[in-house]
Formats: sequence, structure tokens, C-alpha cells
Amino acid sequence: MPTENEKKLDAMLTDFEKSNATEGKNLRALLDNTPELKQRLIDAIDKGNLEKIEPLSAQNKRDGAVGVYRADDKTMELPLDYLKIADKDAAAANMIRITAGHEIEHAINRDGIKNTFDKLEKDILTIANGPSPHDYTQTLKTFNTESRDREARDEMAGFNILAAHVKRENPSATQEDLYRKLYDASPDVQSYFDVKGKAPTQTYEPKAGITFNDKFQVEATKDNVEAFGKHFYDGRGYPASYVGNVIDAIGNIENQLHGKEAKPPEVKVDLKEIGIQGQVTLPGNVIDASPPRLGAPAPDAPAPQAPAEHTHGHGHTHTGDKQLDEMLNALKDPDRLREAMRNLADSPSGQQFRQEGQMQHQQGESQKAQDPARAQPAQEAPAQETPARKMSGM
Repeated sequence: MPTENEKKLDAMLTDFEKSNATEGKNLRALLDNTPELKQRLIDAIDKGNLEKIEPLSAQNKRDGAVGVYRADDKTMELPLDYLKIADKDAAAANMIRITAGHEIEHAINRDGIKNTFDKLEKDILTIANGPSPHDYTQTLKTFNTESRDREARDEMAGFNILAAHVKRENPSATQEDLYRKLYDASPDVQSYFDVKGKAPTQTYEPKAGITFNDKFQVEATKDNVEAFGKHFYDGRGYPASYVGNVIDAIGNIENQLHGKEAKPPEVKVDLKEIGIQGQVTLPGNVIDASPPRLGAPAPDAPAPQAPAEHTHGHGHTHTGDKQLDEMLNALKDPDRLREAMRNLADSPSGQQFRQEGQMQHQQGESQKAQDPARAQPAQEAPAQETPARKMSGM
């Protein structure tokens, strides 16, 4: 007897099949022979975070995504071109397995993703409206660390779904054979293995730090999460892309708030502390506080590597808040991110933060004048707390 959540998944698949008969039939078959993936979809439905499956949009496909989870309307997008041949092409089917496995994990962890970007927005506005200097180092370091951990764990989820499928298809294979078969299953997993020797006697071993349990799964141990963070998040250039684009947005919002002031606040980040020194070019109004070098990277500094978007549309997670969604969706597109942050600066919330910051500054100056004990030079007061912006649509 199907459960209520199983019935809901069946209804989603039926709706998908109405306009995409072949692709929908192949998706249903793929889920039936990949029970781990099917269960994760049911888990997302149970949490209330998956309500619809749609074809990958033309825009997301142009952006290089293969799979997308839209948190605002709780929809997962999957590519019709891969689904159309998934019944005949094992590589295409495996791409769906690992991609859908990653994206559905975003659905399951929807609240955590929203909290990361909610905090990022609040911290940017708080610092931008606080006293000079405006040091964004810790905010960006925290954002990068949380993004790295999340992406590593969600990539492991997709990896494990494909690994479970490979093991099920080869129940009598040795551990060494399973490594080779998993390596051959999809280009998406090859960066997690070392290949030694020459064909036909090559050997395959997991990269240092990656260990499988007796069920041929990588558990979320500290070493495994770190290894996936290194080979997926770091290895595909996400730190420079994610953090670099947010820095561009910070430069823009600082200009919007303080660009016309006679003495704008000092805006700085410690790129070395964040771990991206030499990988990004800073806006003109942002300095690198990393010792000993100041200013933007040298002209011959290596350009940041763009994330390999051929696998997943990781940047297209939504929160349901229109302006924050714009910032979320633009993390890999500096122009779109600048526009999103410009809109944020001009929004009622942005204006409210600015007015409160000005009032706090004026109150502080008035208090100094009335208090002789504080008339002498003193350290700058810490940034004042401002109300958290309330999210809607969640």
C-alpha cells in the first residue's frame, strides 16, 4: 500500500509525463531502479520541500546547469536531453542519478541554505551601515566555510546514490573492481580517484581522505567532508566565484550607500585569511588588508577558475524573498549580482538600515558632546546591531 508521500511523488511523475512522455517514463524507470534516489525524493516531499518536477529551463541550460532546485516554489528541474536517452545510455542515466541526488539534497536542506544567505544579507547591510572601517573578512570567511561544507555534503549525497547503484549492479565485485566501475560510471566522479599504471592494468584508488564503508558509501566524517570540499568546492573554483562575486556586490552597495559622501568609509577584506588571495580582482573601493600586500591583485595574477557547471546548477537555490533570491541566483554572475545588490540598497529594507545607521551615528556624536569623559580620543565604538530583515515566502 503506497504511503501518502509515495502517492504525491507518483502524482508529480504523472504530471511530468503528460508533457514529456518519453522522458517521464525514463525518469520513473530510473527512480524505480535507483531506490536510494527515489527515497530521497520522498524524504524531501515529507519535509514539505518538493512539490513539482519540471524540465530544465532554457535559461538554466544556457547557464550551464544540468539540474536545479528552486526553493521558492519547491521545484526540481531536470534535463530532457539526458532523460530522453537515459533508458539506452548508461552515462546519461548516471548523470541524472548524481545530479538529481545533489539537487534533492538541496531540497532536503532548504532551511539551512536559506539561513546561510539570510545571514549573509543581514551581515552585509549591518557592516555597510556601521562605523568605519567596514571589514567584511569574517562575514565572507563564514559564508565561504558554510557554502563549502554544504556543497561538499550535498555532492557526497549524489556520489553515494551513484555508488549504491554501481554496487547493486555488481554484487560480486571486489572493492578494487567497484572503484574502477564507479570511476567509469560518470566523469563527475573521476576527480575523487587516483589512477595509477597504464591500461589494461590500471588501478583506481580514492583520493587521500576519502574512505568507503562496507556498504560502499562515503559517510559524512570530518575527513570525507574535507576531501569533497577540496576536490569539489575548491577544485572547481567555487571560493573565488562565490566570494569574489559577493565582494563585487559589497563594492556596489558601498557605493550606493556612501559613494557621494565626502569621506566614505574604508572598505576592506583580508583575502589571505579567506583563502582567495591572488584569485580575485577587487572593486576600486575595496582594499585587500592581507599582510603584507595591499590593494588589488597584480595584473598577472591568475584569473579565478569558473566553477564546472556541467554537472549541477548549484547557484540557483531560492529563498522565496525576491531581492535575496536575485542575489542568490547571481552568485556566479557578477553583473547580475551587482544589479541585485543595487536593488537591495534601494529597497525599503536597505533604506531602513541606512537611516538607522545614520541615526545611530548622530546619537553617538550627540552623546560625545554631552559627556566630558568621552570627549577625549577613544577607540571607535563597535558596530550597532540592527534589526534582522524578515523573510517572506518561506
